[in-house]
Order: sequence, then C-alpha cells, then structure tokens
Amino acid sequence: MKNLIHGQSYISTDCPIIGQDGQAVIVQDEKRIDDIDISECAMLFETKKQRHERIVKRYEKMLAEKELNRQCPENAYNLRVLNYPYGQQLTYYTNSVAYHNKPHEKLERSYHNSERTDEEREHCINVSLARTKNTIYNIARSHNWKWFVTFTFNRTKTNAGDFKAVMKRMARNLNNTKQRKCPNLKYLVVPELHLDNTNYHFHGLFSGCDELQFVFSGHFDKKGRPVFNIPNWSWGFSTATLVDDSAAASNYICKYITKETEHYLFGQRRYLSNAPKTEAEKHFVWNSKREVMESCADDIRYMKEIVVKEAHRKITIMELPPDTMEITYEIGDTESPDNSKENRILPKPPKQGK
Repeated sequence: MKNLIHGQSYISTDCPIIGQDGQAVIVQDEKRIDDIDISECAMLFETKKQRHERIVKRYEKMLAEKELNRQCPENAYNLRVLNYPYGQQLTYYTNSVAYHNKPHEKLERSYHNSERTDEEREHCINVSLARTKNTIYNIARSHNWKWFVTFTFNRTKTNAGDFKAVMKRMARNLNNTKQRKCPNLKYLVVPELHLDNTNYHFHGLFSGCDELQFVFSGHFDKKGRPVFNIPNWSWGFSTATLVDDSAAASNYICKYITKETEHYLFGQRRYLSNAPKTEAEKHFVWNSKREVMESCADDIRYMKEIVVKEAHRKITIMELPPDTMEITYEIGDTESPDNSKENRILPKPPKQGK
C-alpha cells in the first residue's frame, strides 16, 4: 500500500469534507489511485503458477547480478599469489579486494605512550603481534628446514624463569654450535612460556646441521615419527623430529607467537635467527576459484578456509610446490595490451614427460 504518515488517511479529491462553518470543502490532493503499490496485496491472491514464475524471475535476476559481480572490476583482485623460494601460496578472497600501489604517507605519532587509551594500547599490541608473526613467517618460508627442535632448561642449573638469562644461554649455544660444529647451520628459534606461567623453553627450526649429532630417544611422536635428542644441548632436555613439510612447519612455529607472548615479552626480543629473510614475490590477479582449483587441484599440499566476520569475507589459503602457477597478467600491470579477464587466468605449465 501507499506509505502514509502515522495517523494519516488517504482521501480522494472527490471526497468532500464538512468544515466548522458547515460548508463542504474539497481537499486538493495530488495522490492518485495509480500511485498505490498493490504488488504486496497481489502476492496474497496469486496462484501457484504465478508464485513459481515470480520466484524464478527473482532467482534469474540474482544470478545475473552475481555474474556481473564476478566479472573483473577495475583495480581489484580476488587472488594473491606469493612465490617463496621453496613453495607457492595462493590466497583466494570471496569478495574482491581493492588494489592500490600508492606509497604510504609518512605518519607521525600524535600522542605519547603515557597518553594512550586502553583501545589504542590494544591496537598497538595487535599491530606488534602481526609484525612479529609476519617477520618470523617470512624467515621460515625463505628456507627449506630439516629439523623441528625443542629445548628446555634444567632448573637446577638455570633459572628458567629469567627470560634474559635463558635467552642469552640459548643464543650462546647456537653461536657456539655454528662456529665449532656446523658452519652451515641456519636456525630460527622462538621462546614459549611453560604451562606453569613462570619458566621458558624454546622451539625452533634447523637446517644445514648434518655435522650435528642426533640420537634416537626410543620414542615416537603422535604421527609415528621417531624422536631424537641432541647431546650438544647440555643445559637441559632436547627433542628433534624430521620436518615433513617446510611450509607446514613455518605455519606451526608461528602459532607460538600469541597475544600472551606480546604481554609477557613486552619490549623483549621475540626470536633468534641467523637465517636471512627473503621477501616473497607478490602477484595480485583476478580469477575464479573454480578455474584455480581445476588448474592446481592435484598439486595442493595444504588448504585451509578462514572466515573473517569483520570483513564479511571468506579466505581460502592453498600451499603449492614452487612455480606451480604461472602469472600471465596481474592487477596494476599497465603494459598489458588487453585488460580482459582471459589475460588474468593462471595457466598451469605442462608437466615434464607430457
């Protein structure tokens, strides 16, 4: 029906109203019966066939809008490709992400630390946490790791609750191992607070340590892999297991960097590493998820879906072997002669022997 103000009635121009003086008054109103929307009323009396036709029409309209949104918008992408030295990572977004290559403006702090609110302080912690995780992840993905190691401290020899002391001993042991036994040693080690919330231990990734002695402990982990000990570690207990997937190990070691880590290690060093960091080669493209899955389904090592409620977006992360996908065109490439969607497909190179 026609939307009217609360308490207002619809009056035709032909309807007289008797005024206080008893004379008839004609109300001039521009509203006509043709202006009334009777579609909602008609839905109450429609037949099954009419209802079916209306639903089909609405569904076809929805599909047309979806197909329109699926087309490649200008300066937007839904697929990010990261090329690491030992793997390739694809991140697919259900909703397109705006692309810009403008340099960031130089920002200046407009407050002092003592003036920060609780919300600003929490924001700074989250930013610091994300920056630490990204740094550790980039270092981890830059190398092909062989061992996942864990080091604990004998509390009769070392005060494991003194972070600076255990950090110093851990760094000294790693440096001595590299100088005296393993000149090609690459390591990435992160601290973790024990379950007692008092003492610390370390987890890490090793490579280039063939000269280091590993002794079978007689035990196996949950996946059935043998667990080794490292006699070179004399400050406590140690374990080591062979790494099956370097990309998975990189993800796993980042899990030790949590929000609690930022609180109890505030202002402290959060990792030890002598392995250089290689920034991933980034590409931003537009492609449908179906075409991506058809191209690389047989080569997916790992896949995970994440729902970001704040952004109303679902993210699919896929790990592939190196150089599985070839980039033919990316968003922001001004040298491409054609800006069509076909030039943004990621074709899979033919395998050798075919």
